[in-house]
Amino acid sequence: MGRPACLLACAFGAFGAFGPCLQLWAGPSSRIVRRAQGFGGFGSDFDEDKAEDLVKDINTFIEDSLYEDMLARDLEEREVLRNLTVTVANDTTKVTLVGTNHISQTAARFAERIVADVQPSALILELCSERLGTLIRGNGHRGTQAKNWMDPDEPEVVRRHLARNGDETRSAFRAFMKSTVSKASRGLLVLADMKASVVEHDIEILGDFLLDRRDPNLARNIYRAAMLGHKNIVAVLGANHLSGVAQELEHDGRAMPQHGLYISQSGCKKLQERQRKLKKKVPPKKWKRRDSLPDRSGRNMEICLTELCNHEKILNSLGKDALEASSWEDLEAWHREECL
Repeated sequence: MGRPACLLACAFGAFGAFGPCLQLWAGPSSRIVRRAQGFGGFGSDFDEDKAEDLVKDINTFIEDSLYEDMLARDLEEREVLRNLTVTVANDTTKVTLVGTNHISQTAARFAERIVADVQPSALILELCSERLGTLIRGNGHRGTQAKNWMDPDEPEVVRRHLARNGDETRSAFRAFMKSTVSKASRGLLVLADMKASVVEHDIEILGDFLLDRRDPNLARNIYRAAMLGHKNIVAVLGANHLSGVAQELEHDGRAMPQHGLYISQSGCKKLQERQRKLKKKVPPKKWKRRDSLPDRSGRNMEICLTELCNHEKILNSLGKDALEASSWEDLEAWHREECL
């Protein structure tokens, strides 16, 4: 048996040994198995170059799966699902806090399942108006690194996962739009975090995510949704925010948040349509091959993707279906007119 064939056999041995955690990655595993079936055994027609490529794919797959398993185990050790009750004017609202890891596919599926099961009338996401593009730009249109301020020397397996950053928000949004409440046109989407420019400035200058500033902002937006009459709310947040947000809601979430974008059901449908438009104009499979395409074709896709994911253009397209509220009176009036 030649060296590539031997490597391939060893790789498949490892593939079997790590079977349980590899179930997390059913999509990639089926692709690799289909490629392996194309070899037809280790006879004289065995393609050693393809074998080397397949070995690399399997090794990458195992590395990614083990890293994903580590992320999932980390979440299992935390209290990542919390059910709270918020009282507004002697009336109660159920609030479900879902803690996630922003780069874990397992966490994204978990968030999607909770939203589908709970069927909230209001969905709160750890996003902001400057990160609207996160809801539009799926994994098929991502690069190798999610945020340019992250350590450029991160291991390759971490960089690959960073490319999936924010997938839990898209998964939760997808489940929300499929819910019976959403179909009845009563849903409210709230992007409840502080603006990205403020967060990144704090990280760059102070070297801290400043949870003591962000947690109150997230909690106050959740409380505002309850004040608007929503009795069943799900908030999908990074796991590190859960304790701080829960404490804020228990003590005092009544103050007006510094930042918060409220989007009606009509606005959510516009976001969905923008997602479909991007997928049609910039097919993910073609996007991944853009470097091998003629310059003009690749450049046109880049321009189209940039335009469709630009947060200012998205916000303008939403029009009156979205509001960055500066006062409770403005928010209440907008919600009464656009969401009821």
